[in-house]
Formats: sequence, structure tokens, C-alpha cells
Amino acid sequence: MKFTIDSELLAFTLLNSLPKTAEWSTFTSALINSVDPAKLTFDDLETRIVAEAGRLNPSGTPESGLIAKGK
Repeated sequence: MKFTIDSELLAFTLLNSLPKTAEWSTFTSALINSVDPAKLTFDDLETRIVAEAGRLNPSGTPESGLIAKGK
């Protein structure tokens, strides 16, 4: 069975899966209030999350599941 999940649904699923911390709740609220939900794509959200993760953790030391490194 093969089916397609649209980018908007995937973006909101990703947004809902972020850590439940004050920083990420603020990020989520700000994003929802500043972006037209119909125009939010998975790729756009991914870029914003990576930027926010870098801002929250400038040292680059992984403190959550958002940062993954290859061997």
C-alpha cells in the first residue's frame, strides 16, 4: 500500500512532536501566529527548527533528540 501525506500535515505533525519545554512552546506559538498555516511546509518548518535548535544550543553539544550525528 502506498499513499502520500501532504506537506502541511507532515509539518504540523513535526511541530506537535517538538519537546514540551518553555523554549519550544514559545517557538511553536510564535510560528503559528506569524505564518499562514496553509503556507507552512515541512521543508520550511525543518529549516526553522534547525535554526532554532542552533540558537538554543550554540555550542553544538547535543542535549536533545533534535541533534543527530553520524559515526
